[in-house]
Amino acid sequence: MKNRWIPVSERMPKEYDSIFARLKGTNKWSESMFEKTSYKVIVKVKYADGTILTETAYTTDGKWKLTHPTFNGTVIAWQPFQDPYREN
Repeated sequence: MKNRWIPVSERMPKEYDSIFARLKGTNKWSESMFEKTSYKVIVKVKYADGTILTETAYTTDGKWKLTHPTFNGTVIAWQPFQDPYREN
C-alpha cells in the first residue's frame, strides 16, 4: 500500500550521506555536523497529553528533527509525501 502510515517501530526513512559526510574523521569535522540525513516526510507526533498531530520532519543520523519542534512530542509514524500533481 503506497500511502500508508509506517510505524517508527517498523522502520525509519532511508537516510543518505549528508554534505558533511566526507569530513567525518578529519580535523574539519565538528559535533554540529551530521553524517546522514533523510528527505522530509509527513509524521504523526504524539504529545504527553495524548494529542496526536500531523507535522513534517526528517532524520539526521537516525534521530527525528521536527520542522516546528515543540516539547514532549514523539514521532510515532511517518509516510513519504505523495507524488506531485501533474495534469495529463
